[in-house]
Amino acid sequence: MQNYLSISYDILSSNEVRTCDDSTNFKYRLTPFFSSEVLSLPIHSYEILIDEGNRKVFKLNFSSHNTFFNFEPGLTLGVLPNNDENEVDQLLMRLGVESVADNYFKLGILSNTKRKNACIPKHIPECCSLRKVFLQHVDIRSVPKKLFLKSLIPYVEDAGERNELELLCSPKGSEQYNELISSYSKRSLLGLLNRFTTCNPPVEKLLEYLPPLLPRPYSISSSPLIKEYFTITFNVDTFSNNEKSLCSSWLEKAFMSLRKQFL
Repeated sequence: MQNYLSISYDILSSNEVRTCDDSTNFKYRLTPFFSSEVLSLPIHSYEILIDEGNRKVFKLNFSSHNTFFNFEPGLTLGVLPNNDENEVDQLLMRLGVESVADNYFKLGILSNTKRKNACIPKHIPECCSLRKVFLQHVDIRSVPKKLFLKSLIPYVEDAGERNELELLCSPKGSEQYNELISSYSKRSLLGLLNRFTTCNPPVEKLLEYLPPLLPRPYSISSSPLIKEYFTITFNVDTFSNNEKSLCSSWLEKAFMSLRKQFL
C-alpha cells in the first residue's frame, strides 16, 4: 500500500519560538462528548477509597468554579487523557525520529499518490511536533485493524516476521489476532513494533492510520446540591504484565503527583 502523506521538518534556530494552535483539530477528538465546551478543571480534593493489591479505587473532586454547567449524578464526563510519556519516548526512539521529535513538521499529500480523495487526517494539527502528536492527538493503544497490519507488511525485512504478520491479517489467523488484541501491551503501537523487530515503517505511514485519542467516559457520582465541586470515582486495575488502562492510569498519576505536594 503506497503512502499518500509526505512529511517535512522545520529546523528552527535556537532563538526562534513558534506557537502551535491545534484548536481546529481538537474538535475531532471530542466525539461523542460535545455537549459542553472543553473544560480545564483543577482538582478540589481527593481520596483513596480502596488500596488492595492490584486494585485501587480513587475519588476525585473537581472544582466546579466558573464551569457554568449543571452537573448531576449519572451524567457522563469525558476525560481527555494524554498518552504515557515514557511510552511515547520509547516509540519515538523505536521509529528513529527522536532527533526531530520536537521540531515542527508539515504534512502534505504526495503528488503521485493513486489514493482517491487523499487528505491529511483532520485530528492531526498542520503545525505541530511529533512528540505532541503522539502524546495528545493519536491513540497509540487502540486495537489495530487488519488493514493497518497489512499496511506494515512491506516494511518488514525478516521473512518469518512477514509471514506472521500476513497470518494475522488473514482469516486463518483469527485466533492469533484475537490473542494479540486482548492485551494492551501487545496490541499497542510500541508493542507491535517491538514484536516485529525488523518492521520499520515511516512515521507518515503511521499517521495515515492512527485514530484520534478520544475522551474516556466517567459517571458523575456527586450530589448537585454541592456547588463547590463534582465527583468521579474510578478504579485502577493492574492486569498481567503490569498493564493498566490508559486514562485511569493517567488520572492516577495526576492524583499521586498532587498527593506528594501535600505529604
